Amino acid sequence: MGRWAAARRVVCTSSWITHPEPVFGACHAKAGCHRGSRHRETLDAVEPPGRGNGYEAMAVGGCLVAALLAVSRLFAQVGLNHEDTWEFLDHMWDWLTVEADTCPEWETWWNPVLAMALGDPVPTQLLAGNPIPPDDLRLVCEDVAELVYGNLYTIVQHNAMFQRMERLRGQLARFGLDLPPPELIRRSPVADPAAGLGWGSTLSADEVGDLRAMDW
Repeated sequence: MGRWAAARRVVCTSSWITHPEPVFGACHAKAGCHRGSRHRETLDAVEPPGRGNGYEAMAVGGCLVAALLAVSRLFAQVGLNHEDTWEFLDHMWDWLTVEADTCPEWETWWNPVLAMALGDPVPTQLLAGNPIPPDDLRLVCEDVAELVYGNLYTIVQHNAMFQRMERLRGQLARFGLDLPPPELIRRSPVADPAAGLGWGSTLSADEVGDLRAMDW
């Protein structure tokens, strides 16, 4: 799976110890390694980009919810019915509910669209009869996936997330769509101020279900 499969060495920022063996970075994030108190002050002190789209100072979870809502609407609008694409979106929604003990199962999940989003070629089954040009589909899925996967093995990169959201907004505009209003996301459980600017809140399955059904 390209870059993701190779990126297994992480630094545990809560203990400042480099793990000598490959480990699951996402599990360390959810266990408090990348979300730990030793790191929280650094995350909260990150300067947002100079210009804003409303998502420049939002936790990973909030940006992810906005991106998933918009991309789900895009796929429904154009009639993209390929099962792998919707399973990919389901997998990304699932990240919001992941705890340390469920993280290994989440991180080992794979399908061709996730592989494409992380750098592999567009799957052959998506090259023909696709209502979204394959290169556009790859960029859209990449921008969704990298909101999470791009932060698993480092501190949360707010500038990079801002750029992802800006590029996704440009792709959506080609189909007459936009991201949800950021104020809507800030009023949801995923944007709990107590969670800070890092990964954001871990949600229940019911809370995720409510977010997926959000009218905007």
